[in-house]
Amino acid sequence: MKKIRKIRTIKKRSIVAVGLALMLLCMNVSTTNVHAEEVETEKTIDSTTLTASSVTCNYTLTGRVEDYTCNATPYEMHGQLSVSGTNIVDQYGNTVVLRGVSLHGIQHTNGSTTAFKDYVNPSAFQILRDEWGVNLIRIPVYTAENGYCQGNASSMDATIQSAVDYATQLGMYVIIDWHILSDGNPTTYQSQAISFFSKYSAMYKNHGNVIYEICNEPNNIDWNTVKNYAKTVIPYIRANAPNALICVGTPQWSQRVDEAAANPITAGDINPSLTGSAATVKASNILYSIHFYSATHYDNIRQYVVTAHNAGLPIFCTEFGICDASGNGNYDIGNADTWMNLFKNYNISFACWNLSNNNESSAMFVRSCTKLNGWTNSDLNTTGAWFINTVRPMYQEEMANYSSTPTTVYDGVDYSAVYDYDYYVTKYPDIKAAFGTNHYAALQHFLLCGMQEGRQGNEEFNVVYYKNRYVDLRNAFGTNLKNYYMHYVINGQKEGRDGKNYSSLVGRVTTLDGVDYSAVYNFDYYIGQYGDLKKVYGNDDIGALQHFVACGMNEGRQACSSFNVMSYAYKYYDLRAAFRNDLRQYYIHYIICGKKEGRIGTGTTTMQGGLTTYNGVDYSVVYNVGYYSKKYADLRSAFGLDDEAYLMHFISCGMNEGRQGSSKFNVLLYKNRYVDLQVAFGNDLRQYYVHYIQCGRIEGRTAK
Repeated sequence: MKKIRKIRTIKKRSIVAVGLALMLLCMNVSTTNVHAEEVETEKTIDSTTLTASSVTCNYTLTGRVEDYTCNATPYEMHGQLSVSGTNIVDQYGNTVVLRGVSLHGIQHTNGSTTAFKDYVNPSAFQILRDEWGVNLIRIPVYTAENGYCQGNASSMDATIQSAVDYATQLGMYVIIDWHILSDGNPTTYQSQAISFFSKYSAMYKNHGNVIYEICNEPNNIDWNTVKNYAKTVIPYIRANAPNALICVGTPQWSQRVDEAAANPITAGDINPSLTGSAATVKASNILYSIHFYSATHYDNIRQYVVTAHNAGLPIFCTEFGICDASGNGNYDIGNADTWMNLFKNYNISFACWNLSNNNESSAMFVRSCTKLNGWTNSDLNTTGAWFINTVRPMYQEEMANYSSTPTTVYDGVDYSAVYDYDYYVTKYPDIKAAFGTNHYAALQHFLLCGMQEGRQGNEEFNVVYYKNRYVDLRNAFGTNLKNYYMHYVINGQKEGRDGKNYSSLVGRVTTLDGVDYSAVYNFDYYIGQYGDLKKVYGNDDIGALQHFVACGMNEGRQACSSFNVMSYAYKYYDLRAAFRNDLRQYYIHYIICGKKEGRIGTGTTTMQGGLTTYNGVDYSVVYNVGYYSKKYADLRSAFGLDDEAYLMHFISCGMNEGRQGSSKFNVLLYKNRYVDLQVAFGNDLRQYYVHYIQCGRIEGRTAK
């Protein structure tokens, strides 16, 4: 299939210059037309350019993700980005320069060997991050060229979402680029853009690493048209992602940043309800795109950047190449370096076109490389080798500065209240040996491991002292030591709580997992009653409460003077009918309901009330569960608090065995007292019980 070649404007200095430019670009463009036209022709250059790099990569690439460790991902280092003046700054206010690669059109397949979208895979992104030094991925979502607005939305959505997911997992920043090109005017697909950015800004509203580029390269239109498009689209993004970075393309294939600087987008343009001075300030967190190709764009285009920067316009180079504006042809590495020096002076972020093995100069890999990750030096085209030589030193400098710079801030939280690097590595030699002068790694260890281990991070805070001193915190956090550190950082220090001075146990914990057990539990009573617990838990009120909740209630242990679970169960038949031998439920009932209902938790030694009727027969004249259970230890051991089981046993076994079920009836006395019954029933003891229930008591006979 034909490949799309991207031809940018060439600033015409003379008819000779135009002729030279046209000859270089192999185009038939009228000298009266100041814009080069979009073409779809396959460019050809010397084959050596496509099979080997003319630049030596200064680093030996392994292409193996396991060869590199990431002490801090880009997002861990910087978090949510914003615009301050002309700079991108991180959550701490530090200037950040994003170093990115742009994918090629994710709708294209590049012949039968490699689909450009297949470079979207986690290993590729991790290699770019850890071995190349990249912290940004740009996803070009072509609107035309058989792209998103021409029938490929569904498949491109899948690739976009995978790319954002992988970048997010790796802590990288990502640009979702609405890739205007042959369509020129962004209003051509404005309604689709509104739907697209509404969907993705809602989907990624909590992703601080996602950047939105609302139009790649407007061409053959003026800035007012682009600005009006931006004023229409940006509010839909802001409705979901009010702080996300947004990049706006500029006229002439994103070169005329000077025109945008003369009439930037204001806060009032985005929010028409603003009035006065509030409406006239520059809209927040918006950047303006500059694109260059170094074999085509020279000082005249750079002057646009200088003018715009001096006017205070924040600029982002969302795409560039080191070849000519077709994305192919000859390289001009010297001019590319000049551009990069300008970006360094102005702190301008950039993304290089393109991560592919496409048959063109701007591709980072040679045509024969079909790998989707695992790249080594021989896989690099000139663009790839030059790019690594350019960005990896920036990455190494950034990481060296980051790891050696004292810090107490992680993911936007300042831990200085509980952490000091010098104290931590001095107190714990294993930390010093493991991390040396890497301040970030030491802080990360403290947060991920040291806190839960109870390590002391500075002289001002000892987690054990803090835990012992405040019973409300022990009730809330239990044994989760990290929560005590976090409480002090966020609230405790402000509240004037003391985390430094020694404290024995103050108060006693009664709450666990949000349940207050004080109605049935007292620490001192509990360990005073049970020597085995005193030996194990000593002064550990949290451990003792955990034992009570996990074991003690099921075992029926008494944990306070005002509640004895057996007494409670004995007294209330309705509870026995509901809970039977599940002792834990009696405690829970008293905590939630029983105490409020005025129920009594002590003082009852035998079961009260209880079931006496079965199959329409009332056995109460010969049977009482309290008496029966108390008299026979074997039954108590077998049935516990199960009224029904006692009654069933009495009916099926106890009467036959002659067991006494009530103080009011003794079957042997009944048998011996009445000869007529002996004649009738002999030794069938059950019949004596039945006779008494049905006739004997009515007749006035006695059996006690």
